[in-house]
Amino acid sequence: MILDKVIPAKFRAALFVLLFLLPLFHAARSFDRETGFTSLIFFGPAFDAQALDEVRNVPHPLVGEVGYDGQFYAQISIDPTLRHPRLGSALDNPRYRSVRILLPALAHALGLGRPAGVLNAYALLNLAFFALLLQGFARFLKPRTVGHFLCIAAAVWSTGAVASVERSLTDLPSATLAFWAAGLAGTAAAFPVFAAAILCRESTVISLFSVAWPRRFEKTEFIRAAAGGLLALLPIAVWSLYVARVFGDRGTMTPGSLGWPFVGLATHLRSSCATLWNAPDRLSLFTLLSTLSLLAQAAYLLVRPRMDSSFWRMGVAFAALFFFFAEPLFAEQLAYCRAVLPLTLAFNALLIATPERRFFPWFLAGNAGMAFGALQMGWTWLKP
Repeated sequence: MILDKVIPAKFRAALFVLLFLLPLFHAARSFDRETGFTSLIFFGPAFDAQALDEVRNVPHPLVGEVGYDGQFYAQISIDPTLRHPRLGSALDNPRYRSVRILLPALAHALGLGRPAGVLNAYALLNLAFFALLLQGFARFLKPRTVGHFLCIAAAVWSTGAVASVERSLTDLPSATLAFWAAGLAGTAAAFPVFAAAILCRESTVISLFSVAWPRRFEKTEFIRAAAGGLLALLPIAVWSLYVARVFGDRGTMTPGSLGWPFVGLATHLRSSCATLWNAPDRLSLFTLLSTLSLLAQAAYLLVRPRMDSSFWRMGVAFAALFFFFAEPLFAEQLAYCRAVLPLTLAFNALLIATPERRFFPWFLAGNAGMAFGALQMGWTWLKP
């Protein structure tokens, strides 16, 4: 079978390069001599008046009406200490946004504190994490066959991953660090890497057991896992206290994206079916297909439990989270696909790591609906 065909070693590196070309070409196409790469941040006119002066003074295009979430993290990168006197009024939800500090802090350092350099560094950070994710697949899973590389392509070109690159979001960096932490599970390095993942996106904390897990059921191993878990949680705990001290009650840490299990999902499936029936188009088709694919990914992890796999422990936490999504989060395909990106990464990693007799049916069910982001990105290249 062609999916089991082993790819010669000399071609595998070339395939990884090819997988990197999609986001690389998109970033190159987004470059403008005047505005640099800032179009990737999706600044919106609705928030332009309240933006920091340092941001407004850097040439950047305005996209749509309200832009997208990356514009707020980009503004934090101007002063990741959160001491800028106008930062609180520039953000839509100061406490919620400021907890996700790692990307803004990295951008500030890479841009040497200069607004233009900082914003362009922030815009390109997802590209660096995309490359790091590819390296993680190569290092931890040792892909060899056609089927293996199909899984990698499906994971890194999934709607959630591509949306994060396209709009300079925190989802791909956080999922990449969580993936690396899972790959390093059992070593001391896993805990600081996982701590960094949480500082990118605090929801990653639900997959703590991917790294804080005893290798053997012995007292010393339980102590080691517990101590490592506490070490991984300490930075986000300290930073959250600092954010609360700076912003007080300005904003909320619970923006209302979770609810009773299965209620939001059932409502979303019903409305997606109705929309596809009444107004069929590419968006309505993939809105339904992406939800069904995420259900297939969750089902695969639940019916194939692998407690000894750190990737399974990472993914199953997000499989459970998916069932608690409320209607607001299901309002946009990009939002719920990127919110459970670790599930998509874990699903495909497990298909690579574990021989599966029904590989192709599972692969197709779990990935068929996740190609919308890549198709949209590719479609923009064909536009004049």
